[in-house]
Amino acid sequence: MVVSRNPGGRKIKRTARAFLLAALALGLGQGGGWAQEKASFQLWSNFTLGHTQSHRLYFELDTEPKIQASGTDAFRNIDLTPAVEYYPCEWIDLTGEATAGFTKQNAGVNSFEYTGRVGIRVHLLSSDRKKVFPKRKMLGRIVLANFTRLEYRNFAYSGDTPTSHEWRLRDRLEFKYPLNRARMSLPKTLYFSMDAEAFVPLSERAPETFASKFRVRAGFGFRHSETWRAEVFYIRDWAHNTFSQFENNVNAVDLRFQLFF
Repeated sequence: MVVSRNPGGRKIKRTARAFLLAALALGLGQGGGWAQEKASFQLWSNFTLGHTQSHRLYFELDTEPKIQASGTDAFRNIDLTPAVEYYPCEWIDLTGEATAGFTKQNAGVNSFEYTGRVGIRVHLLSSDRKKVFPKRKMLGRIVLANFTRLEYRNFAYSGDTPTSHEWRLRDRLEFKYPLNRARMSLPKTLYFSMDAEAFVPLSERAPETFASKFRVRAGFGFRHSETWRAEVFYIRDWAHNTFSQFENNVNAVDLRFQLFF
């Protein structure tokens, strides 16, 4: 069903476009604060397999490679992340994740990371669970949620760099809005998505080339059906290089494909 045009809908669409333009301007600007260092450019991708076990339980396996496309570092990374989500009620998701990843931090150091994290996502308006169940109640078009995670990160390095560990808190505010359908759960839905996430170390920072401290993502997605969806994001990272102790900011494009069965 295509929603008829109305002043309220046009206003929200203008707001979504304004959010996207603001994110682009924020990322590309080079003046003041975090943006004083010249930003490098990276290409990211995600391929995700998901399975809904029941109306309360969902499993996922995500593969995420990243490469440095421009800049002075020889950064490369691949992460493999199995995850589980449990839905105790309509508006809360409880999550558990375990990441194993290999990173070429720079010309002289490689690292292997194994990280466990737990989290809670609170849906403030409608929700966008991976597969929306037929009886789920929806308040409206806008998807707004807050996703908080606590992670324990462990790093092993090549060469003489000693192993390291750190606790880190991550908090992300998520916004999604369907552009051509009444709800995110409908097939063939084109939607706008934007989020902002803070990374807050709770202990001594582990040595990393790109230890992200704040991230903004904005882009578009297409939900073809319950079976698959695709997304493309522009990402801006304000990062800190804890090997060399300087700001190392990143622009990235992330192509994402999600398959559900």
